[in-house]
Amino acid sequence: MSQDSDKTQFSSGSKYDKENRLYFSQKRSLKRKHSQILVQAFSSHGYSIYKSLQKVPVKQNMSKLESLKRSTKSVTLTRKIDALCQILETLLSVYSAGPELPEHNVEPNLPMSIMDFDVGLDIYADFIHAPLDIRNDDISSRFKDDLIDPVHGIRCVIYKHIPSKKRYIILDSDEINLVEIMRHMVGQETGDIDSLEHVDHEFVHSALTSMDTEHDRKMLKSILSKLMPRNDLIACGISPAEVCGQYEKSKEIFKEIANIEQAAEDMIVLRLKSKIDHYKDNIEGIRNTLETGVLSEFRKRDFRAKQEIAEEQLKNTQCLLQKEDPYNKQKFNQCVKRLTDKLVK
Repeated sequence: MSQDSDKTQFSSGSKYDKENRLYFSQKRSLKRKHSQILVQAFSSHGYSIYKSLQKVPVKQNMSKLESLKRSTKSVTLTRKIDALCQILETLLSVYSAGPELPEHNVEPNLPMSIMDFDVGLDIYADFIHAPLDIRNDDISSRFKDDLIDPVHGIRCVIYKHIPSKKRYIILDSDEINLVEIMRHMVGQETGDIDSLEHVDHEFVHSALTSMDTEHDRKMLKSILSKLMPRNDLIACGISPAEVCGQYEKSKEIFKEIANIEQAAEDMIVLRLKSKIDHYKDNIEGIRNTLETGVLSEFRKRDFRAKQEIAEEQLKNTQCLLQKEDPYNKQKFNQCVKRLTDKLVK
């Protein structure tokens, strides 16, 4: 397909796109307003935070997207979902991406599921076949709308440092220490985070009451406790003692999850080593059988085929254990995460 036809498809699109454009033309401003829960409160301090309207937990986000993909006949929506699935999968497997955080700000081995917004934008543009000459701010706006979409979006927050225009996508999960991430990013980019002035107390209070879950409210209060002085917290109707206790409790939970994750990684390593020993013993047994010389040619071919399969399995398992390339490293991390999820439950 030519670049011109790609552009036509992107601009005109399928029947779903036409219906979607009608929906956006009527309701986009409302959706963006609801997603900007924290934007107005902190934009005067040099940063903004967009919260996705996706309600499902992170652990169910991928299955929801895959189910939606199976149920739709729209090529445009399918491409969007493929892009978002790829981004979500990367976020779930990333353990050290995003800005470098010092050791005293986060617990060791804590998942840091952050992606540079522009990296996600490149993935998105590639999957939806966006033409090369489309305006960057146009595709960027569409990408943000899809990220925060209540139906096919990702459970995340979008952090933007206004002076530098740098943006990050941060997974909004209970296992992610969002408080520490935001505390560091804000402190790194805006200077002393305890010297904020002109906080809109009424708006912060309204933002808290508008949130859907108690968990979201507690996390926001924890973040605010690290961004605002005691007097401002009280003025917003937040008990400093209460949020301090919640913050310390969250740290203990994150530390416990990190320990579980380390145990899961050790278990995965033991399982892979056990598989490697099994494959080696299997290959050795096949070789000994072939050396006896009592097999017919037909049986020899059968045993040689089994030997080739076992050797391939051995090689693949060794590569996975040693994380020799990005693919095997990501696959290993996903194995650890799945086991961690089971252990946490």
